[in-house]
Amino acid sequence: MSVFKKKNGWYLEYKKNNNKEEIVGKQERSMNVNLEDLGKNYKLRIDYAVGASLLDSWNLLASNQGFAKWFPQLTLEAKKNPQQLLFQEGDFREEMAILAYKKQEKIAYQWDSAVVTFTFKEVGETGHIFFEEVIPKDFGNDWTNAQKDMTGWLVQNETLLAILNGDTEIDVNLAREKWRTFVAEQVEVK
Repeated sequence: MSVFKKKNGWYLEYKKNNNKEEIVGKQERSMNVNLEDLGKNYKLRIDYAVGASLLDSWNLLASNQGFAKWFPQLTLEAKKNPQQLLFQEGDFREEMAILAYKKQEKIAYQWDSAVVTFTFKEVGETGHIFFEEVIPKDFGNDWTNAQKDMTGWLVQNETLLAILNGDTEIDVNLAREKWRTFVAEQVEVK
């Protein structure tokens, strides 16, 4: 498998050849994003290549130790049957059903009235993460709506992309503004 190292804003792809690391490619890390209007719902799709193994990617996105690094309000409640994901922030607590949990392949869960799915694949020798959220247009409550939720998932995926490629910092406020603008341009805000 390839190893990616960041240098001057680019990710250089290295492979070992005769016990010597050689640069075999370079790319700027980015996410492919598609937001589709399905009538009563939106479908947000994001995919990106990562420099981490499928196991490391899985552990970050589907374990309590991993959630602590990128979404500390989430906890996997493995002792419950069926398995549940717990979102807790302050006094607010919501239990969400786990819809799929296939190690190193897929995790999907109910996200209030939306459904969130992460799928993990190797494409060639590079790990890829595919994210999808199907969210009702009328999603929300007093503090959130579909647009804010999709913006949040875009920021979370950008954070994941950074972590899985060895970056330790992301400007969350800048990412939030970038993705808020993107979502606003893509949907008809009512």
